[in-house]
Amino acid sequence: MDDLAVVEAVDGGFSLAQVIGIKRDAVALRVFGGTRGISTDSTVRFLGHPMQASYSGNIFGRVFRGTGEPIDGGPDLSSDPKVTIGGPSVNPVRRTLASKMIRTNVPMIDLFNCLVESQKIPIFSVSGEPFTQLLARSESRQTRM
Repeated sequence: MDDLAVVEAVDGGFSLAQVIGIKRDAVALRVFGGTRGISTDSTVRFLGHPMQASYSGNIFGRVFRGTGEPIDGGPDLSSDPKVTIGGPSVNPVRRTLASKMIRTNVPMIDLFNCLVESQKIPIFSVSGEPFTQLLARSESRQTRM
Protein backbone atom coordinates (compact mmCIF):
# COMPACT_ATOMS: atom_id res chain seq x y z
CA MET A 1 0.00 0.00 0.00
CA ASP A 2 1.05 3.59 -0.78
CA ASP A 3 3.84 2.45 -3.11
CA LEU A 4 4.26 4.35 -6.35
CA ALA A 5 3.66 3.10 -9.85
CA VAL A 6 4.19 4.53 -13.32
CA VAL A 7 1.25 4.08 -15.69
CA GLU A 8 2.18 4.17 -19.38
CA ALA A 9 -0.75 4.98 -21.65
CA VAL A 10 -1.07 3.48 -25.13
CA ASP A 11 -0.18 6.86 -26.65
CA GLY A 12 3.17 6.85 -24.80
CA GLY A 13 2.21 9.27 -22.02
CA PHE A 14 3.27 8.54 -18.45
CA SER A 15 1.44 9.23 -15.19
CA LEU A 16 2.60 8.70 -11.63
CA ALA A 17 0.16 6.74 -9.45
CA GLN A 18 -0.11 5.50 -5.87
CA VAL A 19 -1.39 2.10 -4.73
CA ILE A 20 -4.53 2.70 -2.65
CA GLY A 21 -6.03 -0.79 -2.57
CA ILE A 22 -5.23 -4.43 -3.24
CA LYS A 23 -7.86 -7.14 -3.56
CA ARG A 24 -6.68 -10.57 -4.68
CA ASP A 25 -5.29 -10.00 -8.20
CA ALA A 26 -6.62 -6.44 -8.64
CA VAL A 27 -4.81 -3.26 -7.63
CA ALA A 28 -6.49 0.14 -7.24
CA LEU A 29 -4.35 3.15 -8.16
CA ARG A 30 -4.71 6.88 -7.53
CA VAL A 31 -3.38 8.46 -10.72
CA PHE A 32 -1.77 11.85 -10.10
CA GLY A 33 -1.14 13.08 -13.64
CA GLY A 34 -4.62 12.62 -15.05
CA THR A 35 -6.18 9.63 -16.75
CA ARG A 36 -6.32 10.88 -20.35
CA GLY A 37 -5.18 8.10 -22.67
CA ILE A 38 -5.17 5.41 -19.98
CA SER A 39 -7.08 2.27 -20.97
CA THR A 40 -7.06 -1.44 -20.23
CA ASP A 41 -4.15 -1.73 -22.68
CA SER A 42 -1.95 0.57 -20.55
CA THR A 43 1.01 -0.88 -18.70
CA VAL A 44 1.90 -0.37 -15.05
CA ARG A 45 5.37 -0.54 -13.52
CA PHE A 46 5.51 -0.65 -9.72
CA LEU A 47 8.43 1.26 -8.21
CA GLY A 48 8.48 -0.56 -4.85
CA HIS A 49 8.67 2.53 -2.65
CA PRO A 50 6.34 5.30 -1.46
CA MET A 51 6.59 8.97 -2.50
CA GLN A 52 10.02 10.39 -1.67
CA ALA A 53 11.68 13.78 -1.88
CA SER A 54 15.32 14.87 -1.88
CA TYR A 55 16.54 16.14 1.46
CA SER A 56 19.83 17.98 1.42
CA GLY A 57 21.29 21.46 1.27
CA ASN A 58 21.09 21.27 -2.54
CA ILE A 59 17.32 21.90 -2.53
CA PHE A 60 17.55 25.49 -1.22
CA GLY A 61 16.32 27.98 -3.80
CA ARG A 62 15.10 25.25 -6.17
CA VAL A 63 11.63 24.93 -7.75
CA PHE A 64 9.80 21.58 -7.53
CA ARG A 65 6.64 19.85 -8.75
CA GLY A 66 4.23 18.47 -6.19
CA THR A 67 5.91 15.09 -6.67
CA GLY A 68 9.28 16.47 -5.53
CA GLU A 69 10.79 16.52 -9.02
CA PRO A 70 12.86 19.68 -9.74
CA ILE A 71 11.53 21.77 -12.63
CA ASP A 72 13.98 24.67 -12.62
CA GLY A 73 16.68 23.13 -14.84
CA GLY A 74 19.21 23.08 -11.99
CA PRO A 75 21.66 20.31 -11.05
CA ASP A 76 20.47 16.70 -10.79
CA LEU A 77 19.42 15.66 -7.28
CA SER A 78 19.13 11.90 -7.87
CA SER A 79 22.22 11.11 -5.75
CA ASP A 80 21.04 13.22 -2.79
CA PRO A 81 19.50 11.48 0.24
CA LYS A 82 15.74 10.95 0.07
CA VAL A 83 13.04 10.93 2.74
CA THR A 84 9.61 9.37 2.54
CA ILE A 85 6.85 11.94 2.46
CA GLY A 86 3.27 11.43 3.48
CA GLY A 87 2.17 9.05 6.15
CA PRO A 88 -0.89 7.94 8.02
CA SER A 89 -3.66 10.45 8.48
CA VAL A 90 -4.47 11.76 11.93
CA ASN A 91 -7.38 10.09 13.68
CA PRO A 92 -9.54 13.07 14.74
CA VAL A 93 -11.18 11.03 17.51
CA ARG A 94 -7.83 10.29 19.19
CA ARG A 95 -6.39 13.78 18.74
CA THR A 96 -5.87 15.97 21.79
CA LEU A 97 -7.95 19.09 21.35
CA ALA A 98 -6.08 22.38 21.45
CA SER A 99 -7.12 24.68 24.26
CA LYS A 100 -4.65 27.57 24.52
CA MET A 101 -5.22 30.21 21.85
CA ILE A 102 -2.32 32.35 20.69
CA ARG A 103 -3.37 35.96 20.24
CA THR A 104 -1.40 37.64 17.46
CA ASN A 105 -3.24 41.01 17.46
CA VAL A 106 -3.67 40.56 13.70
CA PRO A 107 -7.46 40.51 13.25
CA MET A 108 -7.45 38.37 10.09
CA ILE A 109 -5.47 35.66 11.91
CA ASP A 110 -7.17 35.90 15.32
CA LEU A 111 -10.71 35.85 13.91
CA PHE A 112 -10.49 33.55 10.92
CA ASN A 113 -7.44 31.31 11.49
CA CYS A 114 -7.16 31.00 15.25
CA LEU A 115 -3.73 29.73 16.25
CA VAL A 116 -3.27 27.47 19.22
CA GLU A 117 -0.27 26.50 21.31
CA SER A 118 2.01 23.89 19.66
CA GLN A 119 0.45 24.48 16.23
CA LYS A 120 2.95 24.94 13.42
CA ILE A 121 1.95 27.17 10.53
CA PRO A 122 3.92 28.72 7.70
CA ILE A 123 4.03 32.50 7.40
CA PHE A 124 4.05 33.53 3.73
CA SER A 125 5.15 36.96 2.63
CA VAL A 126 6.27 38.67 -0.53
CA SER A 127 9.82 39.79 -0.99
CA GLY A 128 10.57 42.81 1.15
CA GLU A 129 7.45 42.53 3.32
CA PRO A 130 8.31 43.01 7.02
CA PHE A 131 7.22 39.59 8.34
CA THR A 132 9.73 39.59 11.20
CA GLN A 133 7.72 42.24 13.07
CA LEU A 134 4.65 39.99 12.91
CA LEU A 135 6.58 37.02 14.25
CA ALA A 136 8.22 39.12 16.97
CA ARG A 137 4.84 40.53 18.03
CA SER A 138 3.38 37.04 18.35
CA GLU A 139 6.45 35.74 20.23
CA SER A 140 6.56 38.66 22.69
CA ARG A 141 2.86 38.18 23.39
CA GLN A 142 3.47 34.51 24.25
CA THR A 143 6.34 35.22 26.63
CA ARG A 144 4.18 37.66 28.63
CA MET A 145 1.38 35.10 29.15
